Amino acid sequence: MLAALYVPDFPLQALRCFDDGVLAAAVLEVEHVGGKERARVAVRTAAAAALGVELGMVAAQAQARCPRIALHYRDAEAEARAQAALLACANDFSPDFEDTAPGCVTLDLVGVRGLGDLAEAEAFGEEIAQALREASGLRARVGMAGNADLALLAARLAEESALALPADPEGARALLAPLPAGVLDPGADLRGVLALWGIRTVGELAALPRDAVAARLGREAAALWDRAAGGKPRLLRLARAPDSFAQRIELDYGAESLEPLLFLLRRMAETVAARLAAAYLNAGELAVMVEFERPAPPLERRLRLPDPSADPALFFRVIHAALEGLGAPAPAVCVALEALPARPAHSQFDLFQPSLRDPARFAETLAQLEAMLGADRVGRPEIPPSHRPGAFVLRPLEDAEAAPKRPPTPGAAGRRDLGPGHRVQLGVPLRRFRPPLPARVVCGQDGAPAEVTIAAGEGGSGSPGGAPRERRVIRAAGPWRLSGHWWERAAAWAVEEWDAELSSGRLCRLSHDRIAKRWLLEGIYG
Repeated sequence: MLAALYVPDFPLQALRCFDDGVLAAAVLEVEHVGGKERARVAVRTAAAAALGVELGMVAAQAQARCPRIALHYRDAEAEARAQAALLACANDFSPDFEDTAPGCVTLDLVGVRGLGDLAEAEAFGEEIAQALREASGLRARVGMAGNADLALLAARLAEESALALPADPEGARALLAPLPAGVLDPGADLRGVLALWGIRTVGELAALPRDAVAARLGREAAALWDRAAGGKPRLLRLARAPDSFAQRIELDYGAESLEPLLFLLRRMAETVAARLAAAYLNAGELAVMVEFERPAPPLERRLRLPDPSADPALFFRVIHAALEGLGAPAPAVCVALEALPARPAHSQFDLFQPSLRDPARFAETLAQLEAMLGADRVGRPEIPPSHRPGAFVLRPLEDAEAAPKRPPTPGAAGRRDLGPGHRVQLGVPLRRFRPPLPARVVCGQDGAPAEVTIAAGEGGSGSPGGAPRERRVIRAAGPWRLSGHWWERAAAWAVEEWDAELSSGRLCRLSHDRIAKRWLLEGIYG
């Protein structure tokens, strides 16, 4: 047996406007005609209908018929909340249910025991309607029958909260035969055709040949004939309540240290991991949020796992490493944890590239580094599309499949034999200072550097890498001018590079920042 949970005047009830026979209210639906918006009455209460308010009227016409009518526009968010309440109620009574239409949910009650006769079925339907009213305040009707179409028809015909029709088509057809054809909810055009044909009851429509009705009036009339003849069995498009992999705990008293939060997060990690395992899923990312007493802003962390897992111990280790250096601006009043499911990572084994032995341990190490140094200082260095010397950016660490592939470096296998008489000349290596050392440079009349002075205290005693403290320039080569991003004032750069031989015999690289107007010692050759 199937049951239809039907909410009459759903747009009105979603706005908490119940039809009590006294209140004149209507819901307007906006339609666009010729580039203009026009609001028409889509649903109205019985009191409004008694005063002459008809469906399809514009707002001005409805107010002219009933000056005290309460007009509302359809609220998509309110209807979505009401529909979610319907689905939650259906999930409490049956694991198999269908989101049939706005304001209607169909339940499969095959596995429910104790529905031997119609009286017991109606009692169970009244229990469903009462549970929905207590949980959300929605007033629903429940119809029960052998198929989904008849169950919805029974819900619409129910004068009380529940109505059950016989499960066999013959018994249902006998009960429906004397009813007016309008209970089948035909369209306006089809209703007029049936009236011209003299079809006034459900039984008269079912007495006509189905093929003849479908040939003359189309598919809609064929579906109408199926409902009149006892309904046509169909499979339900089952809906499933979304799995929740989130936990949130509000504290009665503010926590001023990290230990209570870690105690709660351990329990939350175990709960979330159990839900993931029950759904046969793994988590690829964890979202941790800690709220403090106002006006302190909340703390949010998104922790990515390189290898999706459902291990609660791993979750807690990663969370602990991320929050270890937490400096709380105020006592914590709420903590939340959410696991974002991900597909397991599948990659082909590469003989020539090392792989991670323990991706979980790697994730813990990264979390510890980010806690000590900051998330913006941990990553994978990448050379940007720029000619600026020494330019690089930090990208988030990704797996080998997502990381950009570098072109292969020609090794021994890719080296070409240039002949026995060919010699490869290699330049003198440049040992760069990171960061470059500020320098004071005195230029000669030709603009070339003549003297180089390193400020005292820069680089410590002895100047790292053999950097000179103060030397005279013997010879200088340059300048080599480089510039870029001239179209962006904030990111524009322009430098002049010089190679200088000092009186001590060393070769150094000097650069002059033409925008910042300063000299830098980039490095020493050799």
